[in-house]
Amino acid sequence: MDYGFSTNCWLQVISEIQSAPEPEILERPVYIEQDEKLRNTMATPDMIDQTIGFGALTFSGGHAYTSSTKDQTNGVQAIVAKELRRDDANCA
Repeated sequence: MDYGFSTNCWLQVISEIQSAPEPEILERPVYIEQDEKLRNTMATPDMIDQTIGFGALTFSGGHAYTSSTKDQTNGVQAIVAKELRRDDANCA
């Protein structure tokens, strides 16, 4: 909350991969919203993570961690989900 985020938010980080081979992608659900009424109010009700493989290089599931505090001596963790998207207009 040091940066003004609520405790229930998504943070998006964008990276660019150039000249990569065709990846192998495996999708798995991390969180599925079960409440239909709540689902209808959300732009993205489910969190899906992709394991993305480029041969020997694989981006698999993970967690983000905070530093420990007086109240949370082990810190806090959050699940990290990835999704590979392509801008086909710029792909050669």
